[in-house]
Amino acid sequence: MGLLMGEARAVLKWADGKMIKNEVDMQVLHLLGPKMEADLEKKFKVAKARLEETDRRTAKDVMENGETADQTLSLIEQLRGEALKFHKPGENYKTP
Repeated sequence: MGLLMGEARAVLKWADGKMIKNEVDMQVLHLLGPKMEADLEKKFKVAKARLEETDRRTAKDVMENGETADQTLSLIEQLRGEALKFHKPGENYKTP
């Protein structure tokens, strides 16, 4: 609805916004029809299953199924070591 209202206001700069909204609402109602009970029902979110602690791989994992530990680390774990190279505030002159 917001995109339709935005386009209509851009084209009809001189028109009253309230009248544009009423007309857009009527046209959408005519096109789609009234809301049904199925439209009004709340849809519940399905909870995502979290990975078990045993499934998570850490840096201490060595060769497993032909993969090295570097290949199994998540992106955050890989960047954590790189973040240690940043200088502390006020010590910019020490950065290589």
